[in-house]
Amino acid sequence: MPREDILNYKAAGYIKSEDDFWEFIRETNEIIKRSGHLKVLADCKNLEGYRPGILDAIRVVVEAFSPEMRGKKIAVIEREEYRENLDHREIVAFNRGYTLRYFTDEQKAETWLYKKVA
Repeated sequence: MPREDILNYKAAGYIKSEDDFWEFIRETNEIIKRSGHLKVLADCKNLEGYRPGILDAIRVVVEAFSPEMRGKKIAVIEREEYRENLDHREIVAFNRGYTLRYFTDEQKAETWLYKKVA
């Protein structure tokens, strides 16, 4: 059930190339920043095509997250086939001060987002 305090973002379509991927990241970043929400649930399961590999984990985090994204709690839902690459992004994001987790299960993503940090 959607909550008003969370930006529920659903991405779908086909990313043809690396350039298209970075354009998608820039557009998504702007949507998140403009929304003003501190919590984001981004569902990317229906996004097909190009995805950066493990070696691009640092670049993805550096280019996808501007300093304004610190303080936001972001849960991204992805397909299981990308899980290995996404673990590296989580580590890089954490080391750079961002609160980001990747999930393959929507319920687990929502539970983590709603959980209060003590």
